[in-house]
Amino acid sequence: MPGQVERSNVNYINYVRQQSELIRELIPEATTSNLADIFKTLFSGYCPGKNEFLATLCNRIGMTYYSNRAYKNTLPFERGALEWGNTAQEVYTNYLKARPYNPWNEDRELWKRSIPDVSSCYHKLDSQLVWDVTRNRNELQMAFISEYGLDQMLGSIMTALQSSKEYAAMNQTKTLLNEAAANGWMYPVQIPAIASDTVEEVAVSLRTASNWLLNPSTLFNPMGVWGYTPREDQILIVTPATEAYFRTMILPYAFNEQYVSYLQDNMVMIDSFADENIQFMLVDRLWFAIFNYLEQIEDIYNPDTMDWKIILHVWKVYSASPFVSALAFTTEASTVTNITIDNQGGQLQVTKGQSLKILDTVTGTGLKPKTRNLEVTGGTQSYISQDGTLLVGQYETAATLTVKATSNFDTTKTVQAQITVNNP
Repeated sequence: MPGQVERSNVNYINYVRQQSELIRELIPEATTSNLADIFKTLFSGYCPGKNEFLATLCNRIGMTYYSNRAYKNTLPFERGALEWGNTAQEVYTNYLKARPYNPWNEDRELWKRSIPDVSSCYHKLDSQLVWDVTRNRNELQMAFISEYGLDQMLGSIMTALQSSKEYAAMNQTKTLLNEAAANGWMYPVQIPAIASDTVEEVAVSLRTASNWLLNPSTLFNPMGVWGYTPREDQILIVTPATEAYFRTMILPYAFNEQYVSYLQDNMVMIDSFADENIQFMLVDRLWFAIFNYLEQIEDIYNPDTMDWKIILHVWKVYSASPFVSALAFTTEASTVTNITIDNQGGQLQVTKGQSLKILDTVTGTGLKPKTRNLEVTGGTQSYISQDGTLLVGQYETAATLTVKATSNFDTTKTVQAQITVNNP
């Protein structure tokens, strides 16, 4: 098989013969003396095995082992395949609230409903890319009659396809990071620009932030739910300009040998951030909600133009989890200036036994973090999740509820809205 034997035309053609009964019936075992005759059999006039030969050559040989010559995505955080449908639902149950144990009251508590704080989001198929490359009959013929011509041709085609796919994946993941920071979905940490005279201050800031993530908190994820990130799942994203500082000065200063190893292994590099003030990022590994939906290579021989065309389809979901931590370290100060709740065109109202989506907006400067906490008061059977879903019980007795939104980044910024509860 290719990769185990010499990568000559004879070995490639005989491998294809092993995989296809039709090809075995059409052509003899390949030798160095009959390659030209085999090419004429397959590509001169009508041959029912032409496309099968090229498909086997491409899929069984090309995609199997040429990928290791190609460019590799520096942000390889795919979670796996999206097996069913084109949407992945992510559901998160927030930490539960304890109540004091009362032996005289437990019989009543037993039958009470304990509705958890459950939030959900959907990651939808949003990338459908196609690459194709064409080789003409003369190029195929030259590849056949040269001793290693098929290897060189396949190497050129597959390396180009694989590198293009990986480079696109890196750029789409990079866009995901940049958009999250720009839209306020990352917690900002202000630091000085990284230079030889600031590495100690930066190291302290990194160590502090890394320690923050070790303990449950609502501050560092966009949904404002409780969560934490162990050190081994903290991904450090740097640029070429700062990578050397991290490896030689910042990480050794900030962490002992064990954790230096963790973060060096988890350190990835991109060429730049869209916001030049951002020096680096620290995110939970599960922040990346990237799923493979389809990766398929097709090929066809066009008898009209006598061209061989290879087509690569790659469909993916590129999204981010709002339930896990993501921090951006920036030289720019970030503030929250205001938080509002949309009245949706009038007085907010909800009917007993139904739900209402609360829409809030956080504005500010810099990376303007949008994380906030929602709570509802004034009712006996009403509850709000951190995704903004207000649930009102069928037997709610209150005529009015109050929803309060508080910025997690600046708790002095709050807003309240009154919701009228209507009977069915």
